[in-house]
Amino acid sequence: FTVQNATIENFSYVAGNNAGTFDLKPISDAAETVQLEAGKLTGQDGNGNSASEVLTFASNRTAPVLTEVTAPPSLTNNPNVSYVFETTKPGTITYGGACTSSTTAAVQGNNTVSFETLADETYNDCTITVTDAFGNASNTLDIPTFEVDTMPPGDFTVELLQDPINLANQDSVSFTISGGEDGARYDYEIFGPSPSGADDGDGFISANLQTIQIGDVSSVSDGTVTLTVTLKDAAGNLTSAVTDTATKDTGIAKPILAFSATGPTNSSALEVTVDFGEPVTLFSAPLDATAFTITNATVQNNAVTDDGNGIYKLVLVPSTADTVTIAVPASAVSDLAGNPNPLSDTASILFDNVAPELALVTPVPTPTMDTTPSFTFSSDEDGTITYGADFCQGDLTDAVDGNNTVTL
Repeated sequence: FTVQNATIENFSYVAGNNAGTFDLKPISDAAETVQLEAGKLTGQDGNGNSASEVLTFASNRTAPVLTEVTAPPSLTNNPNVSYVFETTKPGTITYGGACTSSTTAAVQGNNTVSFETLADETYNDCTITVTDAFGNASNTLDIPTFEVDTMPPGDFTVELLQDPINLANQDSVSFTISGGEDGARYDYEIFGPSPSGADDGDGFISANLQTIQIGDVSSVSDGTVTLTVTLKDAAGNLTSAVTDTATKDTGIAKPILAFSATGPTNSSALEVTVDFGEPVTLFSAPLDATAFTITNATVQNNAVTDDGNGIYKLVLVPSTADTVTIAVPASAVSDLAGNPNPLSDTASILFDNVAPELALVTPVPTPTMDTTPSFTFSSDEDGTITYGADFCQGDLTDAVDGNNTVTL
């Protein structure tokens, strides 16, 4: 025989069958050929054989070599984990362990396989091998251990610790997170009725009940303040937003005070209306006369009435004939959010319960031929003149402090 890239082993010839057998053992992955040379056999008739056809065999004993290109993330929330490997030869993929895939054919070069949907757990026994068309099995690729976690962090609640948020505490606002998952990241946002001025932040859960300091929220507008919090675990699972609300009220209007009467007046009961613009208290106690600074008067029965909407009324009883004043000092009261009031303007009215004193200075001459005679009198204060007889009316209606001349 003429043989290329192979050797003949286990040759056997059975004369009665006129046939022989042998094994052809390849030397390398190149093609193997074998041919029976002419004249090597002699038949019973003494004739030598002619050369046989050249038989060619394709032999391959080199197995595919697999290398890892991209390992799965050690922790993922994707149940269809992908894996990328490279093979030096195409072939059929065999999966081992808990990982399987519908991808069963590998091409030479890079191959991406997605495992069938995996349950939440840790996988440490997944393998891949490739067998080529000649039956040569590759090395076994051990896929690195990875964990599938598709569950978001556990249930949790949040609570704003300042409610209401007022001028005194708006620079130190905080909230609590109860529950969740240790190590999960929290993201929060706090905003008022207007989106402008919103504040936000983030951090990580380290306790079952955790207090988070937001700090200064003075940029958040007054009104209903909303806190929204989400949690995201290390696998990337995100919770729905959990919210809490509080009322932010950092201002109280300057009180407006007004007397019902106009001055000067001789009324001994002077009603005053005080408009705070919202309900107020003496820092939790009901409003009373001690909230006001009053001169030359006392509060009747020490009573202050309240309409429930921030308008209060009281009656002042003047002490002497002089100016009566009333004002609200700064920080005398607080609104329901705890904000102190600013200093009000002072309301005043002149109380005068003393009648003017008149004196005749120059009487009407009598007898007289003048049909429009004049007389002069003095007054110790300004006022309105009233004449006592219909037939005796003068040309002057207002008197001044001092002498006044009237022509009848």
